[in-house]
Amino acid sequence: MTYLQGMAYELARELISSKIGNLSHAIGVEERNEVPNADLISELEAKIVALAKEREDLVPENKDQMRSVIMRYSRTGTFPQELAG
Repeated sequence: MTYLQGMAYELARELISSKIGNLSHAIGVEERNEVPNADLISELEAKIVALAKEREDLVPENKDQMRSVIMRYSRTGTFPQELAG
């Protein structure tokens, strides 16, 4: 694995982890409601499971996968030029 591949991999993992954190927060908010929406909580939990699987399946050497994940989960929807290598 090259340095740039490692950087892209870590960025992709962090972006997915951030999304998981946001969903976990949403579950916590929903659970504090007087009448929590069980269907919504289940849906959010399923999304977390899918994201965790996606994070687990990341391959640092797969440039297209890294680019896709980073673009999908970054706020800007772009791939950093510095990682284009």
